Amino acid sequence: MLPIVKRILFLLSICIPAVALAAFDVDPLLKATLEAPVLDVAAQPDEEIVFVLTKGEVLIYSTAAGEVLDRIVVDDTFNGMTYQNDNRLVLTATRPPKLSVLQINRIYEIDITHREIKGSLDAKSTIVVFDDYQ
Repeated sequence: MLPIVKRILFLLSICIPAVALAAFDVDPLLKATLEAPVLDVAAQPDEEIVFVLTKGEVLIYSTAAGEVLDRIVVDDTFNGMTYQNDNRLVLTATRPPKLSVLQINRIYEIDITHREIKGSLDAKSTIVVFDDYQ
């Protein structure tokens, strides 16, 4: 009986450290309470953006800010979604079978208060040039 106990202890000594090294450190990046059930989720890792598909809309969350940045109204039959690295969001529906590809381009607000400008102050778009003359 003693050899069996030794074998069991030997096997435990091998398995226990492996289990102990398999631990993960988890940091929650985004927690949200939604108004509608989540149908699918896709992420844009380089921008820290999470797309959440609900019935009839895609919510765009910022993991850095922890808030909704925008909403995209979509057909309420879409029930699947994936993100492609070239800023495309692919939406799919099973009944009826549909496919839609959306090009996602982020718009950044740049404060130009107290900056030199050329043109109208109330222009619909602004071109900002970042120059370094050093």
